[in-house]
Amino acid sequence: ILIAYSNTLQSPPVLDDFHSFVRNHKIFVEQWNVETFRDLSNTFFGRARWIPMLTFAMDYSIGDGQFTQFHLTNLIIHLFNFFAVFFLVQLCVRAAKRHTALWRAPHVALMVAALWALNPVQTNAVTYMVQRMASIQALFYVLSTAFYIQGRLKHSQTGRFRPAAAGYGACIVTALAAFLSKENSATLPLMVGLSEIWFFQPQGLQRIWRWFKTAPKIYWVLAGIILLVGAMEGFSLLERFSAGYGKRHFGPVERLLTEARIVIWYIGLFLWPVPGRLSLEHDIIVSTSLFHPLTTLAGILSLAAIAWFIVKRRRRYPVITFGLLWYSLNLLIESTIVPLELVFEHRLYLPSVGLTLALVFMVLEAVEHFRSKFTTRDWQRLGWSTFAILCSGLTLLTFYRNQDWQDIITINRDAARKAP
Repeated sequence: ILIAYSNTLQSPPVLDDFHSFVRNHKIFVEQWNVETFRDLSNTFFGRARWIPMLTFAMDYSIGDGQFTQFHLTNLIIHLFNFFAVFFLVQLCVRAAKRHTALWRAPHVALMVAALWALNPVQTNAVTYMVQRMASIQALFYVLSTAFYIQGRLKHSQTGRFRPAAAGYGACIVTALAAFLSKENSATLPLMVGLSEIWFFQPQGLQRIWRWFKTAPKIYWVLAGIILLVGAMEGFSLLERFSAGYGKRHFGPVERLLTEARIVIWYIGLFLWPVPGRLSLEHDIIVSTSLFHPLTTLAGILSLAAIAWFIVKRRRRYPVITFGLLWYSLNLLIESTIVPLELVFEHRLYLPSVGLTLALVFMVLEAVEHFRSKFTTRDWQRLGWSTFAILCSGLTLLTFYRNQDWQDIITINRDAARKAP
């Protein structure tokens, strides 16, 4: 990871860097006091991104405004994320009881964390300075889910709450930090709840439904009120979104159709992340109907197939389906009807944790299926050799992609060439 990003410490600011912190005088902190912390929560991001804004102010104070300090912090956050993903995957493997004679939890966790962290598609979240907002939110999101699973494992093993209290407490603290890092963290409570169902109570949804069917009528009335309030809030959100679409060349329905293609395209980009496919900007044809372009319908059908697989194979392949669920859920906000730009590679940073987990376990399941054809020792040699080759290749590709970030001319020339 350090080698892959060793050539980025002098990379210039681009796009959102300027209005977020380069020209934002509230981060130019000379003296730290209570007023300073209050000011950092009163930027145009509000409290929702207070922690990233705090880190920008700290970088300015420590490095005297030198961009090297900002890049070092981004790289350190990425390294922390590597260890956080390693921690999460180990716990998922333990919770799902997917140990095999070939691969133990630490081995699988190392593979997932390394292949995720070294993928060149992550350069937009690490080298692009302002996107530490995505990487900081990802760090706390991953840790919160991991701490919950850790606490839940101890709770189920001992049958007592006290041994699990530290894990639950850490889950709450890191969740609060995620909520202060970026708005995408809104899906975190749902993710934690789904991890409970996936790994500890596979019958949970059926039990809730059975209980609800026999519950007193007052609960149905309360549920109806909640749905009505939710619908009213949804309509108010749509009204606010309509103002955002005023400056876009697409509407909400067009964006929704287009994102169906983009979510599948992201998977292809992650699987084949050659620098020629990576860019700060992407030319995207807007979908105006199910058949224009034809890939719109293909994207929708592909998403439906993924959803079907998650639901139907949840118990047989808990880790794979959890990874696919993680990928889908963490694209829900930025890849639906919120009036944002259509595509940015940094949006893959957190979702690709689940994608990598699912892909690695798909390969491991295939290996288990054909395991009898080779000895355990042969499979282990093949696995570690393949892993080493992939990590080496990804490191070189990431380093090569980061060459485009050398200065303001190279990064914009690259974007203009790929997305004229």
